[in-house]
Formats: sequence, C-alpha cells, structure tokens
Amino acid sequence: MSPGPGAPAVPAPEEDDPRLAEALRENQAALQGFFDSSPFMMGIAELEGDRPVVVSANRAVAEFIATRPELLTGLTCTELGNPAELQRIWVEAYRRCLREGAPVHVEYQLLRPQGMAWFRGTASHIGTGPQGTPRFSFLIENITERKRDEEKIRRQNRVLEGFGRIFSAALSCDTEEELGQVCLTVAEEVTESGFGFIGGLGPEGMLHTIGISTPGWDAAAHPAAESSDPGAAAVPGLCGSVLRDGTPRFTNSRTAPEVSGIPQDHPPLASFLGVPLLCEGKQIGIIAVGDREGGYNEEVAASLTQLSTAVVQAFQRKRSADELRQTRDELEARVVERTADLALTLAQLEAEFTERMATLEELHEKDQLLLQQSRLAAMGEMINNIAHQWRQPLNALGMRLQNLLLFYDAGRFDRDFVQRTRDEGMKLVHHMSQTIEDFRNFFRPNKEMCLFRVREALEKTISLTGDGFFSRNVTLRSSIRGEPQVYGYFNEFCQVLLNILQNSRDAFRERGIETGAVSIVAAEQNGRSVITIADTAGGIPEEHLPRVFEPYFSTKGVQGTGVGLYMSKNIIETSMGGRISAANTADGAIFTIEL
Repeated sequence: MSPGPGAPAVPAPEEDDPRLAEALRENQAALQGFFDSSPFMMGIAELEGDRPVVVSANRAVAEFIATRPELLTGLTCTELGNPAELQRIWVEAYRRCLREGAPVHVEYQLLRPQGMAWFRGTASHIGTGPQGTPRFSFLIENITERKRDEEKIRRQNRVLEGFGRIFSAALSCDTEEELGQVCLTVAEEVTESGFGFIGGLGPEGMLHTIGISTPGWDAAAHPAAESSDPGAAAVPGLCGSVLRDGTPRFTNSRTAPEVSGIPQDHPPLASFLGVPLLCEGKQIGIIAVGDREGGYNEEVAASLTQLSTAVVQAFQRKRSADELRQTRDELEARVVERTADLALTLAQLEAEFTERMATLEELHEKDQLLLQQSRLAAMGEMINNIAHQWRQPLNALGMRLQNLLLFYDAGRFDRDFVQRTRDEGMKLVHHMSQTIEDFRNFFRPNKEMCLFRVREALEKTISLTGDGFFSRNVTLRSSIRGEPQVYGYFNEFCQVLLNILQNSRDAFRERGIETGAVSIVAAEQNGRSVITIADTAGGIPEEHLPRVFEPYFSTKGVQGTGVGLYMSKNIIETSMGGRISAANTADGAIFTIEL
C-alpha cells in the first residue's frame, strides 16, 4: 500500500515478515486518516529559492481554497490566490526554521468573504526533498474567534477604565463643561474616534452642546467672528433619530452635518455613531462620535452604550453636588442677613463656646491620659507576666551554661555534650520567644466580632497568668458546665478576665495572705453565658463597692491606675452588650459577667 499524499513515507518492510508489513500498513492508514480529517489546515511544502511550493496538503486546505487536494501540489501561495505579502511571511518563517533549528509561529490576517479573519501558522523543518530543497511541514489554525474575544476583553477594560476616569472627574471638575470634555475624551479613546459630541436635550426640544471636540470644531471652515453658536440647535439627521427612537445608530458612509445632526458648520464625518443618554428610561441627551478608522460596528456601539450610563450618572452626581452647593450658599446668605439680629448675643455665645471648647479639650486630655494609662498598665502587666514565664527557662539556661565549665574541667567536654547542650538551650530560647509572641497576640485588639467558646478564653488567660498565682501559693480552679459561647471580641474578653484575675492576685499580695484560692465558674443560664470569678482575699470594702468601675478609682494607692476595671466595664457593656458586676462573699470578692 503506497502512502497518501500528505502522510510521511514509511520504508518498505522485509518481504519475509508479513506481520510487520501489515502493522506498517495499518499505521500508515491511521496517519493518513488523521491527516485528511484534521480540522486544521496542514501539509508539506518545499522552499525553492523565494517560492514556497506545496508538496501535499489535507482536505482542510483544499476546502479553504475551494479546490481538490491533488490540485494543490506544485503551487505557491500566490498561485493559490493569496496575496504576495502572505507568501513573504511564509518564506521568512521557513528561513527562520533553518536558522534557528526550531518551529516558528506566525500570525496574519486575510480578507475572507465573511470579513477579515486571523490565522496562526506553525512551520517546522522536517528534512530535504528529492531535489535537495529544504522541506517543511505547515499547520494553520483559524484564530479569528480568539482574536475577537481578546479584542472584546480589551474593549471592556477600556470601558471600565473610562468609568473610573469619568466618576473621578465628577468629583474634581468645577463645571459641567469641564466634565463634558472629560467624558468626551474618554468616549473618543474607548471608541478610537477622531471626533466627539455630547448634547443635552432641553425642555424646549433643543439640543444644547455640553462638549464638542476642539479639533473637529476648530477645523470648521469659517471665520471665527462669523461662526455659528453651537450652544443650542434643533435635532436633525441621525442625532434626531437616535433621540426619537432611543436606540444607538451608526453609519460608515461619509456624512455631511445635516445628515449626522452635528452643528451645521462642522466638517463632514467619514463615519458616525450616536448613543442616547437615558435617565430612568427618559432621553436626556446624546453622545456621538465619528471618524473611526475602519468604521463602527455593533461591538463599538455596545461599548459606547455602556459608557453612556457612566456619563449620565456622572452628570447626575455633578448636578446634585451643584444643587447642594447652591442650597448651602442660600443658607449662608440667610445667616448673613440674620447676623445683625444676633449681634447683641454674639459675645455671650462666644464666651459659652469658649467655655465648652475648654471643657471638651479637658475631656479629650483626660481620655488621652486614660488611654495612655491603660496602655502602660497593660504593658506593665505583660512584662510582669513574661518575667514569670521566663524565670524557669532562664534558670534552666543558666544551669546549662554553668555545666559547660564543669564538664570542661572534668574532661567530658566532647562534641556530643556540646550538641546536646546547644539543642536544649535552643529549645528554651524558642519557648521564651513563643511566650513573647503569645502575649503580643493576647494584647492585640480584635477588629471584628466572632462567636467563640468561653472555655478557649479561660484556657488562654490561665495559661498566661497561672505562674503568677502558683508562685504565691494561690490555687487557681476553673469549672465549665456545658459549652457556653459568647459573640464578641475574643482578645478583649480575655483582657477582662486578665484584669479581674490580676486584681485578685494583687489583693493576696497586699494583704499578706500566704495561701488562697480563686475559683472560676462558667455556665449557660437562660440563653446567656454567665462567668463568675471568686477569690478568698478578703473582699472589697463596702464603701468602695459602688465605685470599683469608675475611672481613676483604685484601692491600691500609688500602685493602682484605676483603669483596668473601668476598661473592663466598657468592653463588656458597651462593646459586647453584656453586664458586669462586683459583690462580696464571706471569704472575698466575686465578679459576675453575663453575655
């Protein structure tokens, strides 16, 4: 069986091996079938000087040329009806294959009956023909749809960028004319037009010019002193039909002003596209562009229609801002008119204003001082807790350092001992570093509320403060009934627990109580989470109980800031919508949190 015109030739099998011959024939048939049925245009060509000559081609090539595959052999690109530029592209591709020793890809356009089409070709050097000329394979894919999709994406990106520029201009431009020029520039760039016009439809049915391209208007063939005023005009031509029908219109024929509907003394346009400006379904104007190279189509009209919504919104925002500014000016004028009547009370108002400002300033300073004291207090407590957490690993690290000299003197200072000592020391250092990181996270405020379990907050707080109680022989017990949950700020809630526990710990120290206990109980009651913290430190003096949550009130003397419980109350009641209270028991104080 001889190979087909497009498939590569296969050496003849040995006569005494029929199985090999059959297998080769089957492979050749499969290869020829793939070659003939491929949707891609593919074949083999030889480069004879500057002439790429077809050796073989598949059915897809023949269908593209509208002929039979066998009639393509021996023909060049131009002889197949293609332009000379296409032949030059393929010759250069084949030569690059020879120079670079690798496949070469090219992209080009061809005018087809359906319009302009894009193609992507791949050329590969596959050997030498019978006459010693270089032989190449070629594969051609129609990529028109892909190119159209890419152009659609680029056009959509330009529209989105235009939205941003127009809305930004609505905030920065002083007048509607300035805003109109920005909108016009964006419309021309998005549609790749050389001319643009924006007009507003007045109540009298006249089209008032908001913006018009300076190059187009300046090109009008008339003396400046005799030029007609483009400020208001009737709505003729295509502009009028756009406004009457409320739909986009475009033409790619050269039009005079009276045909397109632009001002009369403007030069003719090579092409024209008009889109209505709609506000709540009502036509309020038009945006038109012209002189686009290659003319307009439905895709460009759709882009300008999308952009027109941004133009309308921008002018609405601008006009709303102008109305607000006008209202403000009117109110200011009324204030000025009444100034004379208020002159007698001006001195009293100024004095009252000064007094109030002084009061506000004083309150602001107090708030700043309170915030600073709260930060300093939190920082001091954090450093104190870190010191508790570091004491044991520091002692262990010191012992290992002392062992270095002892083992050296004893003659046991070998590599295994140094390696073991280093590993143990690094574990201690990592533990101390992790302690700092835990405290940093503990004191970092949450930005968003979340649902969390009370158990997790208690375990985290106790892990950070437990050593402080243990060093003072104070037993810290916790009991959780069920699985109560809280919706709020996790770290801030832990800070409240920490403030209460630290107050209990300080009470044991100040009163010289050598042994004691703190009991924490959490449970769910009537749909709310209730947490109680009770100690055996003797309680709070009855006369101080009503004031324990007031700012700057402290029973610790100079060592207290009076900030901790005040901030705790703000967190629980103001930020998380709960309730916190304090009372005395027979053995000490008890704090109750309800959330």
